[in-house]
Amino acid sequence: MMRGISLRAFCLIVFLGAIPAASAENKRSAEPPLQVTTCQLETHPSAYDHKLVEARGRVYFGKFDFVIDSTCTPHGQSRVWLDLGGDVQAPGEYWGVASFLPKHKGVDVQVKGLSIPLVHDALLDKFVNDVGATRFRKPNGDGCGSECLFYDVTATLRGRFFSGTKGGFGMEECCHLLVIERVLRVSSKRTGVPTGDEFQCTSDRWQPSAEELKAFSAIPGCSLRDDFKNCYAVLAKHWGDKIKAEKGLDYPGPWMSHDMTVSYKFAGGFIQETGH
Repeated sequence: MMRGISLRAFCLIVFLGAIPAASAENKRSAEPPLQVTTCQLETHPSAYDHKLVEARGRVYFGKFDFVIDSTCTPHGQSRVWLDLGGDVQAPGEYWGVASFLPKHKGVDVQVKGLSIPLVHDALLDKFVNDVGATRFRKPNGDGCGSECLFYDVTATLRGRFFSGTKGGFGMEECCHLLVIERVLRVSSKRTGVPTGDEFQCTSDRWQPSAEELKAFSAIPGCSLRDDFKNCYAVLAKHWGDKIKAEKGLDYPGPWMSHDMTVSYKFAGGFIQETGH
């Protein structure tokens, strides 16, 4: 009987010794995520630092971007950079841009002492595929950026947030960071960017007369400062085309249609006179 009592006491000691680690892991896995907007993360980063959060927004991806944004207000000065938990590389590797978080195969990534897992499922596959699906060159052979993405992606993401107030993350340490643990919803809309090879374009030039240039100068915002964005419809009209400036690709270059088959741009010198 004494031997039985000793054995029970020994087992009890071992069991109690294992409780703290197991309890800590269970407590973290049961942590309820905070429902937030991207603007809340931007404007009050310290309130959500190291917290598990859920946020929905448009995902912007390019050679120098992997961020989430939404139409909420007010926006802070720093954006929210995205990365993937687990051992999965962010889509930036498609552009030859190294991951800003070191990843090791078979090991969950560590950020500021926290191990961040990742749920592997069909939604994750769709998210990674659609976010990174892009052309690397325009059909005319010019270089491409985020304007060449095949999908506009909006997603609801659950992940661990880290404030970038004291040392940022992402390109040039620009941003706060959301490390994705699970993709909850994905909405992908196909853009007009064409698939396929490059092709040869035809081009034409128009040199406006003095009177035509005067007419241009009377158009509000028809200036270098505003990138001539209010002039493109007038420019297109010269060739018998009807366009809306806001219907072009969203990028800082000349106006280009969503299917990348038509482009208008201004070239040459600039004349500055009083009032013009």
